[in-house]
Amino acid sequence: MIICITSNGNTLDATVSPVFGRCPYYIFYDLDKDTYEAVPNPSVMARGGAGIQAAQFIVNKGAKAIISGNIGPNAASVLQSAGVDIFIGEPVSVREIVDKFKREELHKTGVTTQAGYGASSQVRPDVEKDLAEIKDTLKKLSEETKNLVERLEKLEKK
Repeated sequence: MIICITSNGNTLDATVSPVFGRCPYYIFYDLDKDTYEAVPNPSVMARGGAGIQAAQFIVNKGAKAIISGNIGPNAASVLQSAGVDIFIGEPVSVREIVDKFKREELHKTGVTTQAGYGASSQVRPDVEKDLAEIKDTLKKLSEETKNLVERLEKLEKK
C-alpha cells in the first residue's frame, strides 16, 4: 500500500507540512516495499485550485492514504471520492509519522480546514456554523433581556 505525506523536504527527516495543496514535496511511501519517493509538488505555484490539482495528482499516483497538517474541503472531497483515507499529521518528521501510521496510532478524519492558500488556521467549516448559531442565540438573548428589563421597570413603577 502506498501512503502520501505532505512534506517540507525531500527526505524522511523532513517535517510533515502543515499545508496540503501548496506543500513543497509529497513523499509517497510504499509500506509493502519499505521504500519512498519524494516528488516536488506540481501544484505549488498554481494560481488557484492547488488543492484539487494536488488531490488528483495523489490519486493518480495510487496513494490509498494521505497524511497532512491541513486539507481543504474541495481537496478532501476529491480524495474521499477516490477512496483515499485522510489523516491529520503532526509537525514531526516524515519518518516519525510513517512509524505512527504503521503502529496504527493515527486516526482517519473527515475534518477539513478552510480552503485557501495553504489555510494555516485550524478553522473548520463546522466552526462557522457554530459561530452563526452563537451570534443568533446572543441576539435572541439580548432582545429577551431588553424585554425583561422593560417589564421589570414597569412593575417597579406600580
